[in-house]
Order: sequence, then C-alpha cells, then structure tokens
Amino acid sequence: PLPLPKFTTTPEVVEPSVIGYTKSEVDVLPILSFNAFFTLATLLTKFTESQSGIYWMIPTIQSAHESRYGNSKLARLYLNLFGIKPNEKWLAEGKPIVTMKTTEFIKGKSREVNESFKIYASWLESFQDWSWLMTRPAYAAAYPLLKNPQKIEDAFIVMGRVFATDPDYAQKLIRIYRSIR
Repeated sequence: PLPLPKFTTTPEVVEPSVIGYTKSEVDVLPILSFNAFFTLATLLTKFTESQSGIYWMIPTIQSAHESRYGNSKLARLYLNLFGIKPNEKWLAEGKPIVTMKTTEFIKGKSREVNESFKIYASWLESFQDWSWLMTRPAYAAAYPLLKNPQKIEDAFIVMGRVFATDPDYAQKLIRIYRSIR
C-alpha cells in the first residue's frame, strides 16, 4: 500500500500532479481513520482553496462525513466524496455515473432510494467539482460564508439546507467541526 503522507504541518498548496488520489492510489489505501482521512483530504482541499477561495476545512469536514472518512463504496470505487449527483450537463456530455442505494429524507422520513451519482477520475476532481457546485445560484447565500474561516458553522447551516435532505445535516457537520477545534 501507499504510505500515508507524513507531515508535521499541512502544506499550503499541493500540486495535483503530486497527489490527486486516483482509483489506483485509493485502491491501495487501508481503511482510513478520521485523522488519516483528514490528513489526506487536507492536502487536496488546501489546493482547491487556492483555486476557489473556499476555506479548506469546510470541504474536508463535509467529505469526511459524506464518505465515512473516505471509506464508503462511493468514495472508494467511484471517487465521489460528497455524494454529488449528476446534472443535465454531466449527463448530456456522457460523463460516467453509477446508480446506488442511498438514504434520503422524504417528507421528514428516512427512506432508502436508488440515486445516480457522478463518477470522478480522482478525489481531487471530486473536491474541485464540489467547489464549482458551491458557486452555483442555489448556493449563493452560502458562498460568501464558505470563504470565511470565522463563519464555518453558519456556512454549514446555509449550505446544508440546499445540499442535503437530512434535517440534521448541518448539525452533524457542526459536531465534527467542534470535535476538532
């Protein structure tokens, strides 16, 4: 297996050619703890922060929650760390998707449903697509908060209303954030 990066501090920017976590790189990773995933994800989110201005900790925490620390089937097999579903443009361009069971809250009740999800070439691409998604009109109220390190909890609340059907979604992200602060 590839060794986990050993850093005493997280680099500010990582070149994607150095580390992007493609399928072959993810395949050899062991089951990740929260700390191991946080280290790996931070390398990528620091890079995407340099491109988007979105504070690196926000996608790191959200992806940790969404992907069970990079261990979910969607994260491991399809490199989708956020459970992002394809839009019409993705489908029209014939980009890859997978259909899987997922839990959605419908009229306040948890239900298992089949949904389509994007397939990415790397974890870096997953983070970059999430960053692009956050610039879309649906997230206009959240976007300025996502760029402000002092507004992380507010960002989770506003973004979470649009991103997820789980009524407790934002609170779950806030709990993770508070546990590492």
